Amino acid sequence: MYDHLINRLLLRQVLLSHWPLATVHEATDGAQALALVAQVPLDLVLMDMVMVGMDGIEATQAIRSTAGEASLPVLGLTANIHPPDLSSFKSAGLDEIMLKPFDRAQLIATLERLLAQH
Repeated sequence: MYDHLINRLLLRQVLLSHWPLATVHEATDGAQALALVAQVPLDLVLMDMVMVGMDGIEATQAIRSTAGEASLPVLGLTANIHPPDLSSFKSAGLDEIMLKPFDRAQLIATLERLLAQH
């Protein structure tokens, strides 16, 4: 789930160029992310941590507290490099966190590792 349109398009392009048969669902905020998690079987979630309305911390915590979704891999994405914020993001229940702008190869490797663990 990613907030800005351009970022979502870039991420979609990266995902589909590596996994052309994948289905990519998008949400513009945490509330939409939770609705998707509840309605669609997902293999993993890419969560922007700073969004309007329900942010990535709240959305990740809600995913973790939902029966059946507690083990769903969640990769947090953020441009925020402040250590206290990064610590708060991680303690929300993320499996991993990656800084934006992301490195394509690192993103793919991280996603492959998360998918293999799931």
